[in-house]
Amino acid sequence: MKTFRNIFEVIVAVIAGESILVFLITIVQENLFGGISYTESPWFDIIFGGLGTFVSAFLAGVAAYLIVGKRTLTPTLIITCLILLESIWLLFFSGSKDPLWFDAMASSSLLVGIWLGVLVYHMDVVKNVVSGRKLLLEKKR
Repeated sequence: MKTFRNIFEVIVAVIAGESILVFLITIVQENLFGGISYTESPWFDIIFGGLGTFVSAFLAGVAAYLIVGKRTLTPTLIITCLILLESIWLLFFSGSKDPLWFDAMASSSLLVGIWLGVLVYHMDVVKNVVSGRKLLLEKKR
C-alpha cells in the first residue's frame, strides 16, 4: 500500500509541477508581455519575461518537491525530461523565428529554475527564511 501511495505522490507531483509551470509561464509570457520573441519583443519584455519564466520554473520545482516531501527526486527528473523533450521539439521542429541560442537559453532557464527550486527547498533555505533563522551553517550544539 505504501508503494502505491509513493507512486501516486510522484504522479501528482509531476502533474502539479508541470501544470504550475505551464500556467505561470503562460501568465508571464502571454498575458503580461504579449508573447516573448527575440525578433519582435523589446529588451524590457525579454529581460523581465525571462526573469518571470525563471521564477515560474523555480516555483514549479518547489511545488513538485513539496508534494513528495523530500523523499525522492523522481518528479523533478520527469519534469526535466518533459522540458527537454518540449525544448527539442520547439528548437528543431517548430520553425521558430528566434535564434537557436535564444531558445536554448530560454529552455536552460527552465531547467535551472526547476532544479534551483528543489535545491533551495532541500537545503531548508525556505524554511529558514520564513522562520527567521540564520542561513549560515553553524555547528549544532
